[in-house]
Amino acid sequence: MTIAIGFAISEASKEEMYEVFQVLAAAYAKDEVWVHIFKDCNAEEIHPWLMANMNPRWTMPDMKTFKVTELSTGENHGWDPEEDYHRKGTMVHPDYQNKGFGTELTKHCNAISDKSGGRTWVPARPTSVKMFRKNGFKDIGFVDAHLERWGGPRDKSITWTLCRNASSS
Repeated sequence: MTIAIGFAISEASKEEMYEVFQVLAAAYAKDEVWVHIFKDCNAEEIHPWLMANMNPRWTMPDMKTFKVTELSTGENHGWDPEEDYHRKGTMVHPDYQNKGFGTELTKHCNAISDKSGGRTWVPARPTSVKMFRKNGFKDIGFVDAHLERWGGPRDKSITWTLCRNASSS
């Protein structure tokens, strides 16, 4: 599936998860909740921690991770993990954000759930909630991290839970 000239969406292999988690760390580096979680951590230790603690689960047979690859270089710039139509998140490397890759990953995953008739649940941060709503997701609830208690911005404290029924886009 080609999404933009020179880019393609495909499933990531176990061998590519090292790079997938590099994209995750880069994409979340400025997320307000992420910043407060890892504020006392050495930046060089975050990726090894992700590989040790998240990679084992995300490489199990019931999980799929989709990636966006630049065809000319083979570099991965975005990906989306899926587990029983519970999307764990959509991450696009900061250098490639606002180019439609998150939307195309969402459309790709929506097509999968449409084919099976399943619902899809997503957590959405302020940077992606509008995109999910435009792609058929409806608000179910939210979690407020109250970042202002730790000096963070009030308007970035919310993580929404959204749901999309199959073929409702």
